[in-house]
Amino acid sequence: MLPELKHIVLVKTTQAVYNTVCVRCDNDHMDLIAELEDHRKREGLKKSDMARLFSVEPQNYNNWVYRNSLPKDHYGVAYAILGRDNESVEQLNHPSYSIPLISWVAAGHWCESPDSYEPGDAEDWLPAPKNAGSRTFALRVINDSMTSPYPGQRSYPHGTIIYVDPDKSVTNGTRVVARANGEYTFKSYIEDAGRKYLKPINPTYDKIDITEDVHICGVVIGSYMPE
Repeated sequence: MLPELKHIVLVKTTQAVYNTVCVRCDNDHMDLIAELEDHRKREGLKKSDMARLFSVEPQNYNNWVYRNSLPKDHYGVAYAILGRDNESVEQLNHPSYSIPLISWVAAGHWCESPDSYEPGDAEDWLPAPKNAGSRTFALRVINDSMTSPYPGQRSYPHGTIIYVDPDKSVTNGTRVVARANGEYTFKSYIEDAGRKYLKPINPTYDKIDITEDVHICGVVIGSYMPE
């Protein structure tokens, strides 16, 4: 087998979810997460100890291990932990991480406490869009409030998959997932003449004024309609 040969293997977990794992046959480098886990076990460290080294919550580190992917902005810390000089991204074979597709019930738990998310909560795993953050998750649209009745207008019909990034800044006109009136909803965030509200694309649905009881869970950074 050629030393630079790489394989992409689709592994089904015991939770019946899928995660894309990249296996590198070149033994000169393992992926960073594997190296970090080997280092942790050798040093007798807990995952919570590793999380402190990265200045993140323990669940964030757990998610990196489960996804077999380290966000690029943490590479420098990883190299320091491993006692290595900085390396370019091209020198290592880092798999593209996957995004969990979760239910709206699970989205509620994520909205309240994103670090309490457990990998087994995912219904499926989807390829990550290029602009996805490390905490991005996906939802399936379940009604027609964001379906446009007018041809040519941006629309998100029932069944559309939306990618939601909790760390993305909310700006006027962005699509968001929010908790309002005790429920979780997908709407457009609008600021107009001093008023802030959540607006559906479908005009048969009501606007929702943003009060102190409304919480923005994340910004929609992309979508697609499954076949």
